[in-house]
Amino acid sequence: MPGLKPGRRVQIKSSGETGYVAYIGRLQGKSGEFIGVSLDRPVGKNDGSVNGKRYFDCGPNRGTFVREENVHVISSNASRGSGKGEQVLGKYSAARSHELTEEYMEEFEKGFAQLAGPGKSDPFVEEKNPIARSFDPGEFESKYEPRFEQSRCDWGQGPTNPEGNVFDASDQPLMCAALSPDGRECVVGGCDHGLRVFEVSTGREKRNLFTKRFGHREWVTDCTYCPDGSILSAGMDSKMCLWKGTRCTDLEGHRGSISKTLVTENGRNAISCSYDKTVRVWSLSRSQESGCFKGHKSPILEMALNQGILFTGSRDGMVMAWDLGGGSGFKLRDQKQNGHVTSLTTLDDTLFVSGDQSGTVRIWDVRDPSANTVSAGVHSGGAVNAISSTTNGDLVTAGADKAISYIDPRQLSRPIYRVENHKDFIYSLALTSTHILSGSGDGLLLVHELSTGRLNYGLGANTAGVRCILTSSDYMIAAGDDGKAMTYFF
Repeated sequence: MPGLKPGRRVQIKSSGETGYVAYIGRLQGKSGEFIGVSLDRPVGKNDGSVNGKRYFDCGPNRGTFVREENVHVISSNASRGSGKGEQVLGKYSAARSHELTEEYMEEFEKGFAQLAGPGKSDPFVEEKNPIARSFDPGEFESKYEPRFEQSRCDWGQGPTNPEGNVFDASDQPLMCAALSPDGRECVVGGCDHGLRVFEVSTGREKRNLFTKRFGHREWVTDCTYCPDGSILSAGMDSKMCLWKGTRCTDLEGHRGSISKTLVTENGRNAISCSYDKTVRVWSLSRSQESGCFKGHKSPILEMALNQGILFTGSRDGMVMAWDLGGGSGFKLRDQKQNGHVTSLTTLDDTLFVSGDQSGTVRIWDVRDPSANTVSAGVHSGGAVNAISSTTNGDLVTAGADKAISYIDPRQLSRPIYRVENHKDFIYSLALTSTHILSGSGDGLLLVHELSTGRLNYGLGANTAGVRCILTSSDYMIAAGDDGKAMTYFF
């Protein structure tokens, strides 16, 4: 069949189920060629194995083998593999999940372009002028993050429950997670369009934030708590939901998938960035948009806020700084990254740090937009998937090259140390005062000493990629592509 090869998206004719081609070849003891499909839902007959022999990796009941005449291709996106008898990474491997998101959004943009109608080359062009206004910079000093008591536990000795407490949230990947202001609850959201809130101490579900009347109709891409305990979520359905209990108010205005959202420290405002190439500011008390900023030429993927300056990075590598107090944005010199902007963080009141798809880390000074940036290929050959700053002003980065680097920003090209203990792409990173916690595509969570880089221990946190790591004073939570959130106590 033309176009049928590993990685192609297909539909099973007999059942109507969809998935990805994971194997093409013969099965032991059977004649002829079979197509192995990793299904979107757990309605298959196996996990990629037949009679004890594994042909590809996927979740339980997500594998099936069919003849070629029983499938048809529904997506022709480029993918891994090209020959018979090949195995590709399962759908829920984090090493593949970023590709799946790209494929999804490419299809999303094509569909949106068709809806735009003839004569409109850009489906995200606004029909009216955006609301570009200035704000009190004191309202936007930083984003809200729960603050917990300083940890008294020994992160280097491992958890008291090494097997972890499991919260089985979904049979679909989890994309985001956040802790409540008091640290007693955690919310997770993902590809099943829903969010679930569970009690950290017991793992008991408290609320399911998805009903016929309330919630998202597409993947949940980001979520955060507000200082008052309400929850703000964002989705591929172009809207945000402000949840109070199990009911929500929709915040609508974006015309494309929302990549990131944050709530300001005072809890009065929220900011979001989107595939529609805009940044929008929202009044949470009025549940309405209060400002819209345009300047990017491609989907905005990342953002960071500090002292009234919002820093954004887009899919074409453009980096912009937005002066919320002045109501304007400006491109920074040397603004083109190498490929997508994949991570952003603040270093101090005037310095921001970005990472890109090629593995380059770059430091920007917003005081002088015309100044040259400092950059280095810290993770050459793989995207910089996470950047965090330490309390003493150093940087910790993690990448698709499976490495973690500890860097003095004054010597960006010469890391103080570099560790390579992961066996798969690193997708999540968290810091305590003494340790680095990192999660990779194979479900492994490793704990290294912050000061030396020495590996203390590893945990099999998930059976697929570790998407999020959260820490409190005496526990950590790892959530990932297997749809589960694991809680470890210290």
